[in-house]
Amino acid sequence: MFDMIRKIWKVGTVTRRQPFSEAPLKYKGKIKIKFVPKTNWAECAAACPSRALIIEAGQVRLFYGNCIMCGNCVKICNTDAIRQTNDCYLAVMDKNKLWVAVTI
Repeated sequence: MFDMIRKIWKVGTVTRRQPFSEAPLKYKGKIKIKFVPKTNWAECAAACPSRALIIEAGQVRLFYGNCIMCGNCVKICNTDAIRQTNDCYLAVMDKNKLWVAVTI
């Protein structure tokens, strides 16, 4: 047991501190939406398995609380209206900040 404790003290901390400089390039992170004319938003929203992307009252709304960052909406939307970043910081203090809306 003492050998294990000595080994831990000798190695030191192996975890990294946050904030990370950036996430790996293949990391599927936060989805970003923006207005692009002639985007078929209904098709993009239908591709979302968790129903995080909804259309209501002339707006496209994305709820990060439901989003599983699968990227299906990015693959279906052939415009640059939806893109997937490698942003790995998703925590918020206010639940209202989990909603993002774009007027269409």
